Amino acid sequence: MKFDKNKKATTIAANVAKVKKGDKVILIKPMSDGVTYYVRTTRGVEVWKDRGLYCFAGIQEKCTVLKSYGTEVLLYVPIMDTQYWFTVIETNVNDNYEVSVTRKGSNLYKIDAKNIYIRTRYCYEYVYSENAFLKMSGYSDKIIFFDSGGRCDVKAVYGPSEQKPGKYAVTINREDDDWYEIWGQGIYIKTDACLSLALGEEAILSIDAGCYGTLYVGDDKCMVEGVYVPIQSPLFN
Repeated sequence: MKFDKNKKATTIAANVAKVKKGDKVILIKPMSDGVTYYVRTTRGVEVWKDRGLYCFAGIQEKCTVLKSYGTEVLLYVPIMDTQYWFTVIETNVNDNYEVSVTRKGSNLYKIDAKNIYIRTRYCYEYVYSENAFLKMSGYSDKIIFFDSGGRCDVKAVYGPSEQKPGKYAVTINREDDDWYEIWGQGIYIKTDACLSLALGEEAILSIDAGCYGTLYVGDDKCMVEGVYVPIQSPLFN
């Protein structure tokens, strides 16, 4: 495959600050961590994080950009009569969501208080109830962790399947720790401490009410925590 240096450069620069000295912006409101803000610029709504971790009270009208380079913006906040450095986290917040997540396994994060899982690629953020920003653009989905600033590619987001109780003969593939695909159906099984390395293996899926149950794979008997299907952003509302 030929390396496209122009495409790579575009990817790296995606969240470079798009404001310039003298621009007026508005800190609309903080996210739940208190230091990451929705910011209205002339280009639309963006997400910035205060490098000094200062929590402003209320909306700050007509803040002025003093400097801007790379992902960093120096902003004058009139109500405080002082200046603060911000890091641009995201320049396009359409179809994006603020979530709290806990790591449940390799490349698997659960949205706290919701029966929704996020599958990632090569993500090594070991978090517990950490605030994050889930970007769902449809072609380059990402999750951005507030505290560490880490970014991970999102493979898909999954919600519960309305599977009727019963016993089902299925063919499964292990995709990751405690995460199995039912081959050819776009349905996934979340297990607990299941050691089976199944690859195209026949199994019996026994489902009780609430989609809990048991997965029988050869001599292995695994507890099933749920059955899931890919979902789109409207289900977050």
